[in-house]
Amino acid sequence: MGRRIKLVIGMALAIVGISLAGKSVAARPDQDTPSKKPASTEAGGVEQPLVLPQTKVAPRAKPKVKSKTKANPAPTPSPATPVEGDAKVERGALPVDFPAGEAPGSKTVRAEADASSQAPKVPVGEPIPVPELPPAQAMPEPAVIEEPGGAKRAEPEGAALKDVEVERAQVAGLPIAAQPTGVDAVGGPLPGAKERPGQAAPASSGTPAGREDEISFVQPADRLPLGKQSVGLTVDVVAPQVLNLNQSANLKIVVKNTGQNDAIGVVVRDVLPPTLTYVGSQPEAQRIDAMLSWNLGLIPAGSERVVTVSVKPNKTGSFDHAATVTMITGGKSRTVVREPKLKVEQTATSGQILRGQPVQFKIAVSNPGDGPARNVLVQAKLTSGLRHESGEPNDQNLYEQTIDLIAPGQRVTLDTLVADTIQGGDQSCQVAVKSQDVAPGAPEALSTATVNVVEPKLTLLVNGPKEGYTDTLSTYEISLENPGTAPARGLRVQATVPISGRLAALPSGAQFNSQTRKLSWARPQLDPGEKAVFSFQVRMGGIGLYEVAGEARAEGGLLAKGGPISTNVQGLVDVTFDVTEKRRVVDVDGQTTYVIKVTNSGSKEASGLTISAVLSEQVDPMETSGTEEPAKFNPPDRRLVFPKIERLGAGKTMELGIKVRATKPGLATCRVSLVHDDLAEKLDDVAAFKVMPVRR
Repeated sequence: MGRRIKLVIGMALAIVGISLAGKSVAARPDQDTPSKKPASTEAGGVEQPLVLPQTKVAPRAKPKVKSKTKANPAPTPSPATPVEGDAKVERGALPVDFPAGEAPGSKTVRAEADASSQAPKVPVGEPIPVPELPPAQAMPEPAVIEEPGGAKRAEPEGAALKDVEVERAQVAGLPIAAQPTGVDAVGGPLPGAKERPGQAAPASSGTPAGREDEISFVQPADRLPLGKQSVGLTVDVVAPQVLNLNQSANLKIVVKNTGQNDAIGVVVRDVLPPTLTYVGSQPEAQRIDAMLSWNLGLIPAGSERVVTVSVKPNKTGSFDHAATVTMITGGKSRTVVREPKLKVEQTATSGQILRGQPVQFKIAVSNPGDGPARNVLVQAKLTSGLRHESGEPNDQNLYEQTIDLIAPGQRVTLDTLVADTIQGGDQSCQVAVKSQDVAPGAPEALSTATVNVVEPKLTLLVNGPKEGYTDTLSTYEISLENPGTAPARGLRVQATVPISGRLAALPSGAQFNSQTRKLSWARPQLDPGEKAVFSFQVRMGGIGLYEVAGEARAEGGLLAKGGPISTNVQGLVDVTFDVTEKRRVVDVDGQTTYVIKVTNSGSKEASGLTISAVLSEQVDPMETSGTEEPAKFNPPDRRLVFPKIERLGAGKTMELGIKVRATKPGLATCRVSLVHDDLAEKLDDVAAFKVMPVRR
């Protein structure tokens, strides 16, 4: 059967039409064409011949389906074939097409509507009109009925089915009162129609045809089996070949499930012809007017159900007994919806690391969800102070890796990400993971690890005099400081001593290399913020520009330089003089000379020398020597001033003389003063001799 469900209906439309006319007879092979032949005698009676006119059946409209397969037309009713004894008659199966796109295992079968037996009779010999039945109408949604006490219940679905059957009967021109009551597809018998006999069917509710039908016959998923369903029903209507008038007889309706799955919602409907009187049935039928219905419910695969109907014929003649079977079948599939998740974890080897040392980031990605995550993209972004060991940084300092699949509960540890620290301060690695299967924005899919990169720093300053003098000492200092965040280790500080100078003394803890003229100190460590001062003295030599430079080195390639600073060494004027007398004792009117010796023992010539002398009253000046012009004497203050000496070279000496005559006894003195351009204060010296009185 494939996907089709075999419903043996047995030319239901033709039989219903014949039943409505009340003229149905049992057809025989010799009655294919109208003819007059003597009827067989039953119980000593003679039955009049009956002419069965050729039946014309209006074609049924083809059902509209979505599948590309064309729907098979409804079978055309044909005269029934008589059976001998209790022979079974199997009606043709009604093929059912599935709408396009419907999943295997999900089937919907709509049973044909039954016609009423209360139809106007058709005269013998006239064609029996078989009205075209309207298409199956949609089942309305069950209404909510409020019971006494405030309780609410849903109106049985059969009420909607009854309304549909009433409408179909009205289209067929049948009396409303004769319409049967439907049976719920999965429940018990439905209540009868609300209309009174002869009353017109209510107007359509406006719901599109087919939509309510789909809703009404949808089964809950928990009532349907999993997988592809195969259900096949056969219907056998079994009746005796001959019955006696007013004698009870049993008619059987055998419904068998030849499929591989259970048939659910099986309902049998039977409209007895007017020539039969209903006596009873097993099981008990739900009876409304001429309609009998049995809710067989579920028929397991490979089993059958038998409905026995007890009747009495109330009129002679032939009749057809037709039963209609409807069912519901369906299938379901089960799909599990899962949610994959992503979580990233990372740790750094240390929270604090020395600049220049590598830092390692250990990254692990896990899936705490219950579904697989595919094509997981891991992105690691480093700050500017970190550089990946590959040495191929990009503009964004971003590195990526793809994981094809992370199963639920799986944890994947990536290769350690190693980066060099090239800048100090806080540096971080931000890792983000994403996948097309995982909703973005989860906080656990982002992780940031921060390390504090510490680094020592060195600053060096050289201090010393800008000017100096020959043969003098100049003091120099090297100031070294660590403004960084880590100790500077293995320091070595060096200073360059000028070639024209010489180290006055070797500082404590220092070493001096006379070949390179390098003065050096060693220090194991300089802590952050610590400052160290290294000092030394240099005795200046000749006149010139003296330069002193310094530098400091530490572990990790640290280097700090200072200087050079320049010291301008100038010559020093060092002028000295002394005054001496040639005779220690002189008589009155005697003569002697004061000698003034001026010496420039410095390295720079002296200029602007002015020499003056003050004589005591015991002597008078006679003449001066040593200058081109004689000195000038001022008697009031007894000052003798020599002409100005413009220059006296370094290392030069000159002598001046003052010749005097003793005038009176006593201590004769000569006080000499000297000033020059490089001397702010004058120099004084004095010489004296004793003047003796004349002896008589």
